[in-house]
Amino acid sequence: MKSLVALFIVTHGGGAPEPDRSFEVEASSDDLLRARVADTLLERGLRVRAISFGPRGITAYAERAS
Repeated sequence: MKSLVALFIVTHGGGAPEPDRSFEVEASSDDLLRARVADTLLERGLRVRAISFGPRGITAYAERAS
């Protein structure tokens, strides 16, 4: 299955999360989709804050690694 991931970056200052570019992941189960999202974020140098499934795809929140 494929899913679109809407990515938001959480700032250290505490403001509203900022939208980042979306991307698509593919895997055979929800657990593997979640793992693919986490791996992609880590490869981009981001720290995972949250990954959630919704009716329109996956929403991920991350922060930039210091």
